[in-house]
Amino acid sequence: MINKGASFSSLTRFDDIFEALGKNVKTDITFNEMIDIQKNYKDTRHNISQLTIEGDGQYIGNVWYLIVPDEEKQRVQTELKEHLEI
Repeated sequence: MINKGASFSSLTRFDDIFEALGKNVKTDITFNEMIDIQKNYKDTRHNISQLTIEGDGQYIGNVWYLIVPDEEKQRVQTELKEHLEI
């Protein structure tokens, strides 16, 4: 998805992309903001780091939540601060 989004031609086919995402993704980003993101950040796809957050999933009402233990939150905060050098 990231590589497809980096292509300007993908923006001209945004209906196809939105259909592929389906009902699983919601956003309040405008189309102009999407164009700006694509234009300014398309090369960052070559420098992506992934971070997994561990937790237990559960439904509360009809919504699924990932319940993250405090120790895991601290681990993630520390790793992000190191990565962002803050």
